[in-house]
Amino acid sequence: MSPQKPAANSEGARLPSAGGLTPASFAFLLPELCTREGTLRAVVLTADDTTAEKFTRDLEFYRTFRADTWGKTELLYLPGWEQSPYRNLQPGLSSRFERLAVSQRLALSTPEDSFVVVASVHAFLQAAASEEYLRESFALRKGKALPPEEFVKKLQRFGYTVAESVEDPGTYSLRGGILDLFPPGLDNPVRAEFFEDEIESLR
Repeated sequence: MSPQKPAANSEGARLPSAGGLTPASFAFLLPELCTREGTLRAVVLTADDTTAEKFTRDLEFYRTFRADTWGKTELLYLPGWEQSPYRNLQPGLSSRFERLAVSQRLALSTPEDSFVVVASVHAFLQAAASEEYLRESFALRKGKALPPEEFVKKLQRFGYTVAESVEDPGTYSLRGGILDLFPPGLDNPVRAEFFEDEIESLR
């Protein structure tokens, strides 16, 4: 970006610009740039997914030094689809659900939430979940009336697959009144125990 022609926003105000920085240096500088602009929201685009992953790790490390302003800021890495453009294959299940988790988080965000989205240009331009798909999302809570069979139908519409052992995101298993599922964005599976058509416990 030329220092003689700084970028401007829709109101014509000049935006900060920086050049000659390594990705690690920019990760260190980003909190300061956002603070000066009065926002704790940013989208960072990189040349490829490998750089995006590394930049996310750098941000995670450097934000520990800015806990005063970035302590509650979420870092959201948006991966690209793991597929070859020369083969007619569906994207990898892992990347599909990682992308879905980011889309859901952004769709449910409030004006008070702060986050940084990091993605490669390729990943950023790939199709995301539709608004209709995201509107069908629902929260689980103890006491919620939801027959297990209906729950399974919802999971299948969302792209979940049945598994003997629920160890990967996007899988589920129903045994009697016990439903195990691994939602995208979580580190571990969730177990919902039903009493008739009501969720009796969640863990």
